[in-house]
Amino acid sequence: MEILDKGKPTGKYTFNAKGTLYKKYNPTVDKKPPAFRDVETGELYSSIYARVIIRRRKNEN
Repeated sequence: MEILDKGKPTGKYTFNAKGTLYKKYNPTVDKKPPAFRDVETGELYSSIYARVIIRRRKNEN
């Protein structure tokens, strides 16, 4: 996967985007530009979110 910045190539590559959830890019639906491009197939992918952060809730007792 090639990492894109605002839809433009950065020249950086990753075998797996750890902690990133992504889906196939659809230009008619997606508002954000694609985040990744598959080098073998040329398909574009947009990032849904980069990380999930779980915080401890404050106890309200």
